[in-house]
Amino acid sequence: MNFFEARTSPDGQSVKISDPEALPIHPQLDPAFRDKPVVLGIRPEHFKMAEEGGSTMQMRVDHLETLGADTLVHGRSGGNDTLFTFRLPDIHRFEKGRSLPLSVSPEKLHLFDTQSGKRIGS
Repeated sequence: MNFFEARTSPDGQSVKISDPEALPIHPQLDPAFRDKPVVLGIRPEHFKMAEEGGSTMQMRVDHLETLGADTLVHGRSGGNDTLFTFRLPDIHRFEKGRSLPLSVSPEKLHLFDTQSGKRIGS
């Protein structure tokens, strides 16, 4: 799983990784966890390539691993330079340094309390 330092929005509807990268949360957070620092977890297979302008985060490609049936793309987030990986089915080729627009379904996000390390929500 990829882990990002993040902050929940005051209204509990999104989690901000960096400016301007924010992902919608589903369902809304308990008020006790709104506008708080959290750790955001996203599995590599839950990222999807997004259309330009429809992305919720960017990745700058560092390197690729072709595994036959899948390609692992390793790179850094656009805003805070966090290293992470996402998986695409089939073989793909991207140049180092290319910016890829990504999205993630709100149901696939995992939030963790920074103090206890426990998962927030269901």
